Amino acid sequence: MRTVEEWIGKTDHEKVPPRVRLRVFEKFGGICQLSSRKIMPGDEWDIDHIKAIWRGGGHRESNLHPALREKHREKSGDEHRAGEVRQDPQEASRHLAAIESQNP
Repeated sequence: MRTVEEWIGKTDHEKVPPRVRLRVFEKFGGICQLSSRKIMPGDEWDIDHIKAIWRGGGHRESNLHPALREKHREKSGDEHRAGEVRQDPQEASRHLAAIESQNP
C-alpha cells in the first residue's frame, strides 16, 4: 500500500523533483533498468520514462525508472535513428531542455 501520494507532472516537461528521483531510485534498488547494472556513487544517471510520453505514457512517478545516462542516451538515439520519435523541432528542443534541467 502506497503511503505517499504519487507525483504527477503538471506538464510533460516539468522537472522531476529530487525527492521523486530518490523514490524511483530506491524503488528499483538503484539498478539501471536499461543495463541491469548497479548505479554506483559518482555515476551519472537519468530518470527515464518506461512508456515514452510520445507513445502515450504519463509524466508520472509510476512511469519512471532509473537509467545510467550513457545507456539512456543510447536508447534515445536508437529511437531517433529508427524514426520512432516525433520530429517536431519545438517538441524536441523542449524535451532536451527538460532533460538538461533535470541533470545540471
